[in-house]
Amino acid sequence: MSALPVRVAHAWAIVWLDFYQTPCLITESFTDGIKGMFREIGRGKQEYPFNPLNPANATTNRLGRKKKYCNDKDSFRFGLPEPTPEAAFKFCEELVEATKDVAVAYKPNAAFFEQFGAAGWQQLKRLIELIRRASDGAALVVLDAKRGDIGSTAQAYAKSAYEVLGADSITVNPYMGKDSMEPFLSDSTRGVWALCKTSNKGSDDIQTCKLGDGTHLYHHVAKVALESTDRGPASVGLVVGATDTEAMRSLRQSLPCGVWFLAPGIGAQGGDLEAAVRAGLDRQTGMGILFPVSRGISKAADRRAAAIELNRLINEARSRSSCAAMSADNAGRPKIVLVPGNGGVGDIRPANFYGWFEKQMLDRGYEVKLPEGGMPDPVRARRSIWIPYIRDTLKCDENTVLVGHSSGAVAALRLAEEQKLRGIVLIAVYDDPLGDSMEAASGYFDGPFDWSAIQNNCGFIVQIGGTEDTLVPIDVQRRVAGMLRPKVEYVEVPGEDHFFVPPFGALVDAVTRHWCPIPPAPGLGGDDGMDVDNRERVNRVPTPMQPPPPPPPRSLKRPRPDGQEQQNRDELENRYELCEKLGEGTYGKVYRGMDKVTREPVAIKRMKINLEDEGCPSLAIREIALLRKIKSANVVSLLHIHADRGSSFPWDSLTLVFELLTYDLRQFIKRNSIPSAPCLKYFVYQILRGVKACHELRIMHRDIKPQNLLISQTTGRIKLADFGLARSYMHPTHRCTHEIVTLWYRAPEVIMGSLDYTYSIDVWSIGCVMAELFTGGSPLFPTDSEVETLFQIFRMRGTPTPETWPGIVETCPDYCELWPKWKEDRGLQTMQQRNPEIPDWLNELALSCLRVTPTARATVAELMAHPWFKDVDDAWVAGEFFVCPGLHSDSQPIRDEAEPA
Repeated sequence: MSALPVRVAHAWAIVWLDFYQTPCLITESFTDGIKGMFREIGRGKQEYPFNPLNPANATTNRLGRKKKYCNDKDSFRFGLPEPTPEAAFKFCEELVEATKDVAVAYKPNAAFFEQFGAAGWQQLKRLIELIRRASDGAALVVLDAKRGDIGSTAQAYAKSAYEVLGADSITVNPYMGKDSMEPFLSDSTRGVWALCKTSNKGSDDIQTCKLGDGTHLYHHVAKVALESTDRGPASVGLVVGATDTEAMRSLRQSLPCGVWFLAPGIGAQGGDLEAAVRAGLDRQTGMGILFPVSRGISKAADRRAAAIELNRLINEARSRSSCAAMSADNAGRPKIVLVPGNGGVGDIRPANFYGWFEKQMLDRGYEVKLPEGGMPDPVRARRSIWIPYIRDTLKCDENTVLVGHSSGAVAALRLAEEQKLRGIVLIAVYDDPLGDSMEAASGYFDGPFDWSAIQNNCGFIVQIGGTEDTLVPIDVQRRVAGMLRPKVEYVEVPGEDHFFVPPFGALVDAVTRHWCPIPPAPGLGGDDGMDVDNRERVNRVPTPMQPPPPPPPRSLKRPRPDGQEQQNRDELENRYELCEKLGEGTYGKVYRGMDKVTREPVAIKRMKINLEDEGCPSLAIREIALLRKIKSANVVSLLHIHADRGSSFPWDSLTLVFELLTYDLRQFIKRNSIPSAPCLKYFVYQILRGVKACHELRIMHRDIKPQNLLISQTTGRIKLADFGLARSYMHPTHRCTHEIVTLWYRAPEVIMGSLDYTYSIDVWSIGCVMAELFTGGSPLFPTDSEVETLFQIFRMRGTPTPETWPGIVETCPDYCELWPKWKEDRGLQTMQQRNPEIPDWLNELALSCLRVTPTARATVAELMAHPWFKDVDDAWVAGEFFVCPGLHSDSQPIRDEAEPA
């Protein structure tokens, strides 16, 4: 149930097999988030969740009064045509068939199968197997069992749900305490829905009882449920009735980011959909609710059409909520107050990451406060001086996000004991003097910390720890995280020396992600918009759960290498020397190597091949196939391919050897700011040249961004890399996929769900990269959600309509006519504001890539024909002696170049 990236304005359905109700549609208005509870985004073919299996009143309503059905005391009250387990299965089978291309999850009610005894149990297992087949393994199974016991009994329940039946998650009654939930959470690939504030009439008899501190019992139950595992929201969701919107609202305000609600009660029980969305939506992620809706689907003559209509209603409710949040003025944004560590004199901006962080936040439109003219306490960081200074001089209030580093983080904790804050971000924090006499005399540690008050006073808490911090041991930082559970989101960044040096992408991500009312960016690996280096280093806790893998096929014997394979393996090992590891990803590792013949450095990518599961990763196959086709000086070269079964290279692995470039355009921009005028021209030309080579072979790269533009530090040659998302384009019949292109560089048609995009999405990304080059590394659309990205685009270029973009309604399923209408094209004005030194004709070149309507964008060939490049010798750029002009010279204003004729 982790808050994963989400697509805009969609609904998921989850089939509910509760015979007392009706087939239940749990709409996925919060998109891929529900799948993220149990699996990575994009693995299933369904795009949104829905749950129509709830045969009770569904069957009754479908059959009307033609069949006799039982009263409340009758075990066959649900009104199936026959009181048999086979009839129950048949009813559910019909619902699965009607919804299999719409539903993302199904929720069978165990009790209504168990009442049939062993035969019913077999039909329930058969139904779950049917769901797997019908959805090609993509749909999730939520077993509605409401289990509640302890010890070996709970372990047996968990085994029956997970191992015997094969469910992905289960509803659990947590009112017996943590030990009643722990057996269901022992498997990290499974999750539970804990009954918290239910929708039944008698729920107030117990759940709303008040504790000694005045809070309701259900609040305490929610806290206990989330504390039952270290994975927190990654594994535990809450059942919260949509009929009690006040309970939904109060729980949402008190819970950490990412907790999902299963919210029954819409429809027959009187719950209001719009009110429930407003109350229960996780404003920090834009997701967080599943609505089981039953009769509206089962009673419909056309169940599929009814499900689609319900999706639309929920999407509109969410869209209205998101639009209202986005249309609010900047008063909704928090004020950022940075509290540095220790004492000192002079301007703090040059120190550590402080000045860098201030610029990052200012560039994103935030108000940022930090000590001016040096520290308020030049001797040491004393509590008696710092707390009043933060509160009164820096004016911290309820709309403040307090970012504290080192002793500043300790000060943030102490202030949070006393007053409400929008949130706190703690960097290298500690809770004892660490054996230092000055720390002991600071006053911060004169008494214990009130951890409960800190959590209650903060809207969110993010803690960032460094595993190699030389001043604060990592065990101390982890201890603080433990005291702040379950509120805290703890992030560990390896290799940091007390966070002295920027860039520090995890910090920017923590602040911006937690204020935004719209969903975070969807993207691969949850990395959209984050610096590639930081993305690889960050390890967030908790992590999203994965679904259980399908049963493995029978074991395959590994054949002994034949003579040809042995010869190829010997060639690989004789040609290349393996050196140090450069990085590690999902499928394998990348090493620095040396070509023993040419003495040139190479990159050796080694990927595991799981012969008993998926075999060679599909992304690797695609990358190999495309790179073998492309031959360009501005595309990274694939030098050698070898599938290996045992040697000093890994057992059962695929080894790819590439030319080695360890520097990318993002790193270059950060180090050198805006390139010199001639260097900028040749950088842009080389990018266009590499993309043109792809497009001429009908290949869309689909992930152009500075991190995928490798650059030689000595010659300035740029090479397009990372073709894992690239694909061949077969116009006009071949439809594409949605989860492509990192968010900051993603074209609007992709964000709006189009599957018929063309090469123009690469052109859009090029325009974003050009705009970033013009400003020395400031991204054009640095947002954290798809909706916010769209609105930034529309503010700059105008909101498209069916009149300005013919076919937008048909080709972009996520397009919403309720979105705010920005009519003015402010593209040139925006570019001028970003860097007044860039001439208008050059800004117009970038803006020709950034036209909202895809067919209006320039092609790569048209861009290369621009007069700016008239003096570029293409043969020389492609030649081996190319050195980028102005690569190592000081930055020159672009205005020094005359406007090309």
